[in-house]
Amino acid sequence: MAGDKVRRGFLFYLFVLIALLFIAFLVIVMIMLFSPFQPILGFLYFNYEDKVIQITQAKTETGDVNIDYSQISEIVVNCDFANVMVTKSGEEQSRDAIVITNTAKGFAQEAYFEEFSYTVSLQQEPEQPGILTVTINEPSSFLYFSTNISVNFVVSKDSESNFSGTDFTITTKQGSVTIGNPNDSVIPGKLLIPNLTVTTEGGNITITDNNGDDSAITYQSLMLTTKTGAVNANKDLTIARNGKFSILENGQFNLGNVNFIGGEIQLVVNNGTFAAKKVQGNVSVTNLAAGRISIDEMPYSLSSFDTNNAKNITNANITLGSVQYVSIPFGYGANIKIDKLVRGALIKTTTGNITANVDNWATVDFETAT
Repeated sequence: MAGDKVRRGFLFYLFVLIALLFIAFLVIVMIMLFSPFQPILGFLYFNYEDKVIQITQAKTETGDVNIDYSQISEIVVNCDFANVMVTKSGEEQSRDAIVITNTAKGFAQEAYFEEFSYTVSLQQEPEQPGILTVTINEPSSFLYFSTNISVNFVVSKDSESNFSGTDFTITTKQGSVTIGNPNDSVIPGKLLIPNLTVTTEGGNITITDNNGDDSAITYQSLMLTTKTGAVNANKDLTIARNGKFSILENGQFNLGNVNFIGGEIQLVVNNGTFAAKKVQGNVSVTNLAAGRISIDEMPYSLSSFDTNNAKNITNANITLGSVQYVSIPFGYGANIKIDKLVRGALIKTTTGNITANVDNWATVDFETAT
């Protein structure tokens, strides 16, 4: 009996101690919430609320200058989880600007906390278009309540260039990238970016055009790379010179019609999915481990598909619509389906399957394991 009383007494005091520690913890958390950026016991709570920064000037070696996109040949963006947008303003008498919105909040360890910061610098030769570099340093945290930071490159409503002389090179980790105004607004004039390169790890890439024009979005060069994110376009894409679409892990591309005028489109598809309704042009797959490629239509005289440089095809799935030429010499475990083969094909696989509807005049060389 005495032992039971001792145990009950010990458990009671232990419960009281735990309750007091929990109450003390709650009090400290409440103090931190009402006193952002004030360190307590080596920790702090940061809250940037609705912090909106409109940047109309960039730093140069000789001082600050007004941002004028018509005088900028390239914009380079580097960030971690910030979202990047490129839009056109619908407001009257608006100026070219960079609009940063920051509502990030969370808990951080004081010794490792880095404040939110940014740099906007312009490298420019006399009487030559310059290169604008924007670097975003997001606040560091072990517990984020919000990672909502956005960087919006806004061209003025009255601008006739619409970024027509400005290339974009955007690199993010978890941030999403949107080229074009959101779906609920109308662009007063099409964005005309000549060369676009976007690299992201877990973020999504969206190319959109809401100006009411049904014509395709045209690029001289379009290079899109993701690891685990999704890539979407709400309009047809026309690529005049260089095109490369890369999925480094298990991301996915969902495209409509892609018209490639010159050279070839390069695809890198590891374990992800590349899907398009129509591709006009030559498609060269440089890597296809266990990925999936699905192209509904490849018009007869304007298309070919090859994996000549992809020698590690293990468990891939390739589904093509009508296509002129196909070359898959290292199919190994690939499963291949072609709705209509028009001219010719060289396809070799060991453990995979080949299903193809072949036109009478097509020359084919199919090799499977026996």
